[in-house]
Amino acid sequence: MNGGLPTTNSLDNIIQNSETTCPHCGLPLKTIRIEVFGVTREVPCYGSCGCEESQLQYQSSPKPSDRIRRYAQAGIPSRYRILEEPTKTTTEHVRSIAAGKNVYIHGVNGDGKTALACAIAKGLLDEGVRVRYQSLAGLRQGWFDSEDSKLSCRVPVLVLDDIGKDISDFWGQCLFYLIDERYTAELPTIFTSNFSIGELGKQLATKCERTLAQGIISRLSENTEIVQLEEVDYRAMVG
Repeated sequence: MNGGLPTTNSLDNIIQNSETTCPHCGLPLKTIRIEVFGVTREVPCYGSCGCEESQLQYQSSPKPSDRIRRYAQAGIPSRYRILEEPTKTTTEHVRSIAAGKNVYIHGVNGDGKTALACAIAKGLLDEGVRVRYQSLAGLRQGWFDSEDSKLSCRVPVLVLDDIGKDISDFWGQCLFYLIDERYTAELPTIFTSNFSIGELGKQLATKCERTLAQGIISRLSENTEIVQLEEVDYRAMVG
């Protein structure tokens, strides 16, 4: 791929590659167990069935170090760069992005919004799609670097994490510019927020001009898949 959005066929491979039988010969694949944060997963070892096609697929597939390097280059925070097989939920969201939709993930603090956004981003990166992760705080730091702000506006898929936090009138204008540029270019964005879109509109209306707030919410609401996570703060539970 050329860094653009994945095709339906390439996304079907994500689903195939999560199975424990070889997609070429149908024989069982050996698996290894990996434990991440207390969750154990079985990961198939491609090429272990012995067929030539599967071995060629293994040899041509990205190595773990290459994948992690791509995640880092995309700006994904280090704690979310772990290698993992895509879940059915993640794959469905990847399909939404492939169809040109935005994904808006909202919920309480610590409920896994960023983890889900990064999992979707990693699924896209593994398919060769150019992705950039950007927190709202990071966006502010790099906004006055013209190349940095242009990259956020033009990258095929942008993850914009924690929008609605500490918004002022000036940063509301910057946020509108970014969202409008991507909206006009029909480039999908993955948003995370503590606010639903309706709540975000009310929050923006107290900080920005009313027409500006309405413009942001209008563009966020169009062609967007809404994901509301369970209201559980897992960080507090771990603490």
